[in-house]
Amino acid sequence: MNSVKNNEIWEQFYREGLDYLKTALNASNRPKVFTPVILYNISAMAIEKLFMGFLLYHKRLPENHTLEDLANEVTKVMPLSRKLKEKLLIMDSFQDICSIDQCGRKTLKEKDVRLFLSTALEVKIFTEKQLFK
Repeated sequence: MNSVKNNEIWEQFYREGLDYLKTALNASNRPKVFTPVILYNISAMAIEKLFMGFLLYHKRLPENHTLEDLANEVTKVMPLSRKLKEKLLIMDSFQDICSIDQCGRKTLKEKDVRLFLSTALEVKIFTEKQLFK
């Protein structure tokens, strides 16, 4: 991770989240190169970084870094809409790799990319409103 001078660590996480989101949005225009799996992971990184920026700003840390755990910790500071929380849970269900008992991945399709991008954009809007009122 690059060192940050004269900036808070939460700002670094937030900027990285914005960069991942920009990358995901641009990459979505090149489906032959950027598969749904790659776009899922870039979008998930954007969400994680944006939420971590928000949480670090509020001096909180999630129990884990699944999208569900991040969302749960965020709601301890500010409620998320039911729709956004549902979208995050759907995204989490695509790649269940944190469970010791059952590990699995679902096959991601081109139609799923819309969900990834719209969820990441909603997280950006949410965090932006809360951090920069």
